[in-house]
Amino acid sequence: MGVVNTEVSEGAFPEFNSNHILSLRSLLEDSFTIEEIMNPQNKLVITVFDQLQSMRNALEARNKFVLTVEKHYLGSMELPLLVLLDSSKMQGQFRLNRPLVLFGYFNNSQNLFSRD
Repeated sequence: MGVVNTEVSEGAFPEFNSNHILSLRSLLEDSFTIEEIMNPQNKLVITVFDQLQSMRNALEARNKFVLTVEKHYLGSMELPLLVLLDSSKMQGQFRLNRPLVLFGYFNNSQNLFSRD
């Protein structure tokens, strides 16, 4: 299991266009077996968090600051291993499975995935 972080972006509607190289390893052997590749249970799970940072003065001293880092869960998606290994490159917009309500966030009135 690995963690990949994107660059920090600020604003109400940040856009992330970044490339990431992921190393996939078989849990049992040096390389994937046909059974592992074909098994629909073997997936890459991508979980997306929003990280908020705030700094404030420490109450006990003037020259000290307290940095608070909050990670808010936004959603996740799953890609079957067979799809990943069959494609040399994947790009596009991917729908996240997310909670119905994300406190502190709102939905844009335009649905990016709807058809006209």
